Amino acid sequence: MIKGMVKHELLKTSDGVLRLAEDKLCGGFSLGIRTPEGADWRYISNELGQLLIKELSDYQKGGSGNEK
Repeated sequence: MIKGMVKHELLKTSDGVLRLAEDKLCGGFSLGIRTPEGADWRYISNELGQLLIKELSDYQKGGSGNEK
């Protein structure tokens, strides 16, 4: 991770990890997937990044209606 970035783990499987990275310095977001073959990052819109953070926060608090 680059300095100034905050990572949020969205999904972890035996094959890899999907993460949302929030750039606190520039205000951008990206999604990254790391597998045994390597890593790949893609920029996403600020709106989608904010929505994913909100949904993750709601899920962690148990307020999303989804079962854990």
